[in-house]
Amino acid sequence: MKKLLLSFLLTQCMLVSAQTETLVTPNGKKVKVNITPQWELNGNTNNELKKLGTKDAFDLPVITNDTEKMRITTDGQVLINTDKSLNGGNNAKLQINNGTTNGALQIVDGTQGEGRILTSDANGVATWVAPIAAASFMAPPGVQMDLVYDHFTYSGRSLTLGKGSWIIYLTDRTGNWTPSTANEFNYGELVAGWSSSSTVFTPSSIFANAGHSCVSTQIIPQNKFLNFNYVFVVNVTKPVDTIYLWYQILGNVTTNIPFIYNGNGDSFSTAYGSLIAQKLY
Repeated sequence: MKKLLLSFLLTQCMLVSAQTETLVTPNGKKVKVNITPQWELNGNTNNELKKLGTKDAFDLPVITNDTEKMRITTDGQVLINTDKSLNGGNNAKLQINNGTTNGALQIVDGTQGEGRILTSDANGVATWVAPIAAASFMAPPGVQMDLVYDHFTYSGRSLTLGKGSWIIYLTDRTGNWTPSTANEFNYGELVAGWSSSSTVFTPSSIFANAGHSCVSTQIIPQNKFLNFNYVFVVNVTKPVDTIYLWYQILGNVTTNIPFIYNGNGDSFSTAYGSLIAQKLY
């Protein structure tokens, strides 16, 4: 009888909940034993929501091989391979300390792939996406495009950009500038404009404060070449957006027809004109 009672008491020491019942031992002592179901090693059938954890201000550590491997803190942080919050991560709800070994985090959801970047949508749902390579255009050699005074002309060049912020570098060489008067204050303006259409000049909405165009002004030497350089920063909000480059000329230029010059097909031709976009973030 004593062995049976001792076995019963030892079993009840494993119980988690606080419901008890008073039993009387053979020697007349009254003892309280836990009679509520316990968390079993191979799992429970609870039939209702149950909780596992602490009821006071103490963290909940989890150990394997007698070593702590994970901890849920009273602040709601989940710490893996560390028993305290890492430096600079006091607000992070998940922290992993893998020492100096890389590859501490692995997410496999079907969108993963070599060189992909983890990004999120507006709701914070993360997926792996391929990085957007810098879109670029190099002006082909041996091509000239006549410019029109005070009127935009499509250059035949365009950029297709993915969502994000981009910086665009544009350079072109122009020729056949002839000033209207013979004085040192003659100037020429090459206006680069970005359109959402290749057939009609419609200022693109991705440029801030209607800054769809950029003017580069230079003093005109008689019948000389002029190099024009531009830098644009744009923010693309659509998944993909295509913009088309248009040009017009302004200034006191009333004779001859300036043109975009891209060389005569020699080895230096492509250096005269380029259109390059690089993603910032």
